[in-house]
Amino acid sequence: MSRPTLRERLFSQLIIDPSGCLLWTGGTRRGYGRIKINGRSYQVHRIVYEMFAGPVPEGLDLDHLCRVRHCAAPSHLEAVTPRVNNMRSTSPSAINITKTHCAKGHEFDLINTSFTPSGRRACRICMRGFSAKHRARKRAESPTACGCGCGQVPRNPGSRFLPGHVNRRRELTSIDRTDVPR
Repeated sequence: MSRPTLRERLFSQLIIDPSGCLLWTGGTRRGYGRIKINGRSYQVHRIVYEMFAGPVPEGLDLDHLCRVRHCAAPSHLEAVTPRVNNMRSTSPSAINITKTHCAKGHEFDLINTSFTPSGRRACRICMRGFSAKHRARKRAESPTACGCGCGQVPRNPGSRFLPGHVNRRRELTSIDRTDVPR
């Protein structure tokens, strides 16, 4: 008995749905149909697309126009850039890119929008408010007198001690440690 060809293996696991989708009934991973060829796993929709429409161009992904991941109908697949494929999806990044206002209702426009190093959009009005609250909180937390107990106020709000003043507690604990016999 001879082994079934790849075409026979594929078509034995595909069924036609009333919506026109060519659905894979075999194994899947993350919703996409998978088939093993010579011990390596491949996506079924890519194999079928390459059989009937030709190779997928370098740097492009296949987008399921029908939004059914285990569909392998070549007419339901389109070769697009990864960005276009992602923007057509229902992923968080696709949802966020369509937003025109921040969570507090400020419009994302050229003047009010800044971009983080990772590429995310940020509302300048909200960032200004957050920075002001952060600075006020830091000012409230800063010490009002030198940490050494002299009673003077440090000029640098982030500093706990005046220049030349020492932490007497640390000094005492270091002396206590040297006096302890080993």
